[in-house]
Amino acid sequence: MKNKKIKIRRHHVLVVAVLAVLAVSTYLLTAKSSSEAASPNAGKVSLAISNVAVSSMTYSPTTPDAYSVTVIWTTNVPATTWVCSGTTKYRKASDYQSCGGTNNPLTTTHSTPFWGVPGTTMYYVARSDVGDANYVYSQIYSINVPPLDTTAPSVSITAPVVGTVVAGNITIAANASDNVSVSQVQFKVDGILLGTDGTSPYSLNWNSGGMSNGSHSITAIAKDTSSNTTISAPISFTINNISTTTATTTP
Repeated sequence: MKNKKIKIRRHHVLVVAVLAVLAVSTYLLTAKSSSEAASPNAGKVSLAISNVAVSSMTYSPTTPDAYSVTVIWTTNVPATTWVCSGTTKYRKASDYQSCGGTNNPLTTTHSTPFWGVPGTTMYYVARSDVGDANYVYSQIYSINVPPLDTTAPSVSITAPVVGTVVAGNITIAANASDNVSVSQVQFKVDGILLGTDGTSPYSLNWNSGGMSNGSHSITAIAKDTSSNTTISAPISFTINNISTTTATTTP
């Protein structure tokens, strides 16, 4: 009976020892597993995007026609510069996969464009990263892109008037307007470009002495910011520069 009790005690001690080893092994495995799961995020820089805005939207006469929409933002640490955009409104910023930008240089002030489809609402997100899968998206923003401007500007010459006789330096002037904006007005005499003015009132000082006396024709060509152009009605005028050459005689 005594030997039987001793065997039971020994068995009990053995079971307790096995359970203790299993508990320690489980703890070590759990600790290792937790450490390995946390390691990809260990030491990562806290990256944040702020101050997202559109700085400009300009028409680009490319094929296909589109608007260049420039997005700016800042980050709290130097990071890459990317913008992702599309015409579909997604629920998550990471769903926008059409992206453009650059990985270099890393910076805290960001600026990059995307192509805006005319006549649509474009959705876009800013994205920056610092490597090692450490990246962040901004919230989703939207912008209404205007339809293509197909309206040509209007232009007419205001000086000189038809039938004017000119000599020496003269001023050529024109009125020009557009439904969006006039970018420039060119002035030509007999099809020869004299110069360009990009600011209203549109005018040009010209020395008529470079052309022969007689009848000539002036035209003005207005161009808007969408590259639509209009040529004015021609204005006929006459150049009559008196020669200052003096004849000499030999005594």
